[in-house]
Amino acid sequence: MSYTSASQHKTSLEKENTNDTSISANTKSQMGAPAHEKVYEHAKAQVQEHTTTSTHTNTRTATSSHATTNTNTDIHTNNLVQLLKYLFVGGSSALLELVVFSIMTYLVHIDVSIAASVSLLLSTLYNFFMSARFTFRSTQHVLKSALGYCALLIVNTLFASFAVQALVALSIEAIIAKLITMACYTCWNFVLYKRFIFKST
Repeated sequence: MSYTSASQHKTSLEKENTNDTSISANTKSQMGAPAHEKVYEHAKAQVQEHTTTSTHTNTRTATSSHATTNTNTDIHTNNLVQLLKYLFVGGSSALLELVVFSIMTYLVHIDVSIAASVSLLLSTLYNFFMSARFTFRSTQHVLKSALGYCALLIVNTLFASFAVQALVALSIEAIIAKLITMACYTCWNFVLYKRFIFKST
């Protein structure tokens, strides 16, 4: 009887220990669950925040890129319009210059260097006002533009005079020589007009 009682008591103690261990494990599991959930929720929030930030960044980048593209397009369009106006004004100026040059050279029989200089001066006056008001819509002071224009005119006049003489001396027809010199200063005039002489803010 005593042995059986002792055995039953031992078995009872082992069951109690097993139950205590199970309860302790369950308690620890229940206590650890909220902490695990908090870590998961925190990580999830960070991922969502990162995703939102990336989306906003991409949106801003796309908007900035679109704005830059529009700005570049506007600049290219403005440059193209100015170039077309410049060519129109330059073409009408060239026509005036050629008519005057031809009259002075072939009808009045004036020396080609003088005819080249006079025809260039007349067409330049026309070109100045048309370029300032029509082509580039300059906001620069008229006097400042006029000074720069006159300086360029002197350079072009000297170039035209000597270049035509040199080309005619090479047995090139006077009108062809004139066209060659006109093509030269037409190219550099556009850049100088736009950047310095008829600058528009």
